[in-house]
Amino acid sequence: MHNLLSNIATFHELLTKTNGSNNLKNGNFRRYLNQPKASDLDIVIIAFASEAIQIDSEKIHFSIFKNDYPHYNESIPDRTNSNRRRRILQPLMIYCLND
Repeated sequence: MHNLLSNIATFHELLTKTNGSNNLKNGNFRRYLNQPKASDLDIVIIAFASEAIQIDSEKIHFSIFKNDYPHYNESIPDRTNSNRRRRILQPLMIYCLND
């Protein structure tokens, strides 16, 4: 069994402590014309938590959220948008890992 929610809580605590001054309003690091479903901070946290429990497949990652945590489905963007934003936020993720 995976402990995805506890990993998300741990990473959320760590990243809000270390990068609290770097993010803009609502946990975003970039400005968006339309408010996204999930903040940039949420995208980074979910990516780190998935890698921490060694979920390599995106299909498995999204199926875990769909089946085990249906209340998160409203706040997680679809696979295309999630991947696009994760690629854009890659420099931030590297900075967080080195910090």
